[in-house]
Amino acid sequence: MDWPLAWMIAAGTLPGLLAGWWLRLHWLLDPDTFKLFVGLLLLWLATRLLWKRRVREIGDGLGAADGTKLMPILAAALAVGVVGGAYGIGGGSIIAPVMVIFLGLPLHAVAGAALFGTLATSVVGVAMYQFLPAPPGIESRPDWALGILFGLGGAAGTYLGALTQKHVPRRALEVGIAAVLAVVAAGYVFGFVFDRLR
Repeated sequence: MDWPLAWMIAAGTLPGLLAGWWLRLHWLLDPDTFKLFVGLLLLWLATRLLWKRRVREIGDGLGAADGTKLMPILAAALAVGVVGGAYGIGGGSIIAPVMVIFLGLPLHAVAGAALFGTLATSVVGVAMYQFLPAPPGIESRPDWALGILFGLGGAAGTYLGALTQKHVPRRALEVGIAAVLAVVAAGYVFGFVFDRLR
């Protein structure tokens, strides 16, 4: 675990989460258009991950980085927090590729830090949607049964991923992440198109 990077991701994502929550409840009530945006964003990240120009990796993570990476990491985490807060998509699915593609951080160092950031923002996000007041006529409280099922599946997947990721070559991890991003992106984009064709 690259703890400096994990804390930087959490510190940037949490304020963005609050902004995303407010946007979701006051400006972005219709998720269809935003699904198209997220789908195209994920597809772009998948493409960049597969065909990225090689960016010089910074040692073993943030601990070996100079201070010039701190503000870009905070800015990226803030943007991901806004998107995650607005639509509850896994911030780790966006922050990890961004850190690898644009900031040159090694994927093995980013994985644990991104999961920590996702955990921190998930806990805070659930509390915000549960306890902060929503505008009149809008129900924003979480579906606890569904959330628990997501959490159990996510915890099992996280455990298996953490056990195996250190034994998988970096390029294989990049291709695997790109494939998952592309599948999720296709679901969002095709879902948007099919809804419009009906």
